[in-house]
Amino acid sequence: MSSKDGNKPGASQVPPAKKDKQKVIGVEFDKVELEKFLDFKPGCNDLSEDFHVLLKAYRGLPVKAFIEFLAVFQSAGRNVNAKNTENQTFLDYIVENVGQPGYSEALVEAGATHGQ
Repeated sequence: MSSKDGNKPGASQVPPAKKDKQKVIGVEFDKVELEKFLDFKPGCNDLSEDFHVLLKAYRGLPVKAFIEFLAVFQSAGRNVNAKNTENQTFLDYIVENVGQPGYSEALVEAGATHGQ
């Protein structure tokens, strides 16, 4: 391998992480930052916007911040029982996909139910 490209034999070829993609462990989220999740739009027209927003928050927030987000979400008149294209509520979706502990409990406390 050439030394001018900085590669060493046996070195990983994984590109470095982008600086804007740093982990958010231990970061506190204020209301303004939580409200930014409300602006996410689904890539396809078939998916409920509320379901998509819940999914983004679930994937991007630790449990404590997700609980706070749910209050912001509901204050904005959003639906915790939004369904995906397979007619699953968000609660159904995360339970089926073996969600992390705390998220489903937070949804239930916010009034989420399993779909029928």
